[in-house]
Amino acid sequence: MLLRGVKEISGDRRYVFSLQVCLFHIQSKIFKKIMKIRYPVDRKKTHITQGYSWRHKAIDIAPLDKGEGLPIYAVEDFAWDRVVQSNSRWIGYGNHIILKHRDGWTTLYAHLLSMKYKEGWKTGKAGDIIGYMGGKRGKPGSGKSTGVHVHFEMKSYGRPVNPMNYFIT
Repeated sequence: MLLRGVKEISGDRRYVFSLQVCLFHIQSKIFKKIMKIRYPVDRKKTHITQGYSWRHKAIDIAPLDKGEGLPIYAVEDFAWDRVVQSNSRWIGYGNHIILKHRDGWTTLYAHLLSMKYKEGWKTGKAGDIIGYMGGKRGKPGSGKSTGVHVHFEMKSYGRPVNPMNYFIT
């Protein structure tokens, strides 16, 4: 896909691609300043058990008391994109939600105990409860999880980004 207003010159797509990559990096730096989101859970009751890395493109947040059922909040105003209810005990994300936000942003919340979604809902606000923390090993809907936590991913136009760079402090 070519950028709006950019014409392909003599069939050399490498030049156009390098422009797109450069613009993506500039856009990311701008949005780091503009896009500030709330934390998806109560910070006082949780801690990060696995951070963002080259092989784990998300953060895992677990409760301090190891119990299930802490509320999960939408980090910004959103439109419902995908709600997946799964009975899987050992594979994938299990119960998870993907939300669409402004300017090409999406967030994913995985390993949920339950989801607070009703058929026909289209949009919601930052801070709305969207589900409850789950992920207890071997429990239906937990997917491939080693313990109670929420797996939180953030993407900009399909590219993973480190959510830690965007939280309001």
